[in-house]
This record gives sequence, C-alpha cells and structure tokens, in this order.
Amino acid sequence: MNASTGDNFHNTIAPWLTISQDAKAIEFYKSAFAATEVYRYDSQTGGSVVRLSVQGAEFWVSEESEKAQILFLRVALEQHLEQPLLLVRRQRNVNM
Repeated sequence: MNASTGDNFHNTIAPWLTISQDAKAIEFYKSAFAATEVYRYDSQTGGSVVRLSVQGAEFWVSEESEKAQILFLRVALEQHLEQPLLLVRRQRNVNM
C-alpha cells in the first residue's frame, strides 16, 4: 500500500539492458538463467522490448539504437541463490 495515497499498488525498479544483439541476448538469458518472458513488444523495424523474469526478479532487454549510444552505462546483473551450483551447471551447458 502506498502510505501517501492509500492506493494498493506495487512499485518496482528493474534494470533495462540496451544491447546490440537483443534477440541473441534474450535467448541466452532464457537458456542460462531459465528466464521467462513476461512482456514482449516487437517493432515493425525489427527491434524488440522484452521484460524477462528469473524466479520473480525482472529486467528489461531492448535493441540498441543511435539514441541509446549517447550515454554509456555498464550494468551488472547479480543473482542470489540458495543453490548456486545448479545455476553454474546450467550456464556451462549454454553455448553462446
């Protein structure tokens, strides 16, 4: 509940990755992290905007554009697990 308004809604902050080969990256996240698509928009120009979820932890991936190249930003994704070795085994089986 939002204390200031009394409304019942949930706010989140999620990383947004702008990548030159978004389709390849999306498939990697699905394979390596068992990510699932929560939302997808495919533009007529071939790019896409996808929200992915890894066990409820969501992030966005989209195709890089000329406008996005104005600002350089490095983003790191961390995944905290109860059984990290299971993820390591899964990632070793993924070919990029």
